[in-house]
Amino acid sequence: MTHLLAPVTGGRADWAHATPVRTGPLTRRQARVHAARDDFTRTHGYPPTIRELAAAVGLDYRVTWRQLGQITERLGAGET
Repeated sequence: MTHLLAPVTGGRADWAHATPVRTGPLTRRQARVHAARDDFTRTHGYPPTIRELAAAVGLDYRVTWRQLGQITERLGAGET
């Protein structure tokens, strides 16, 4: 399911620049990042840095950062 969040400019919603926000289950890549972060945290007692997490899942750190943001959007901050 996709919802659109429209930024408000001048008291009106600007739908031309709306940002899609996805809800629902995680993609395979997001699930991999989420599981790796949980495993690292369980093993070390603290969460990994973005670069440690990126190395663990074999992704560029910028992609990993974006995946974490999408995980937070899908699951909500309390469930990540």
